[in-house]
Amino acid sequence: MTPVHEKLPDDRKAHTHKVIINGKNIFITTGFYADGRLAEVFVKADKEGAELALLNVIAVGISVGLQHGIPLVKYTRKYKHHRLGTPGPTDDPEIHMAKGLLDYLARYLENNYLTAEERVMA
Repeated sequence: MTPVHEKLPDDRKAHTHKVIINGKNIFITTGFYADGRLAEVFVKADKEGAELALLNVIAVGISVGLQHGIPLVKYTRKYKHHRLGTPGPTDDPEIHMAKGLLDYLARYLENNYLTAEERVMA
């Protein structure tokens, strides 16, 4: 059975979160369906490099999965504690230290977009 792709509206609400990880400015933008469900994730930085480009490719992959019905918790469970990208301290009061950029992304998404029940599963 082919998963059904849920089309995003042309105009949609989005949220951009800025964090500093080990001195690097990282911007995570999340977009939403009209009903408020998370639908897409993008990652940018003030200084692009190979690791940031790869992280954005992973974020786009998460977006495609979300639009095909894959639960976010499956991604957060896989990517938490992953060491892709430079590890270091962050200026996020909820996530003081990141093992890498992918670890931070997964933990940020978990903290902000999963329900309490889903966080237990992650």
